Amino acid sequence: MLESKTECTKCRALILQVTADRNGGRCKPCATGAKLENISEGMEFGMRFLLGAFFGAMLAGVGFALGSFLGTVGGVVVAIPFALTGFIYGCFCVEINAIIRSLLPFMLDP
Repeated sequence: MLESKTECTKCRALILQVTADRNGGRCKPCATGAKLENISEGMEFGMRFLLGAFFGAMLAGVGFALGSFLGTVGGVVVAIPFALTGFIYGCFCVEINAIIRSLLPFMLDP
């Protein structure tokens, strides 16, 4: 039993006639629309996490250098709070978040 197929009116993909009737001639992704909010939120979270990791690693290096005068263990002990501070700064700094939000439209535009 062959089901008749038709083209989506938006993206020209072949879809079943039943789907076209149900969604006004469009395929399911075109009918529901892309969830750009979810995509941009995910990208923003990923960029925040990467910047947090970057600043955390950068400040951990500074903390380790400062604490290394106390020995290797002292360097590690001093580096941990520096790393946490850098991570929190990278994730939640207002200026960094403004830069991320200004770059997102350019990244999402195909």
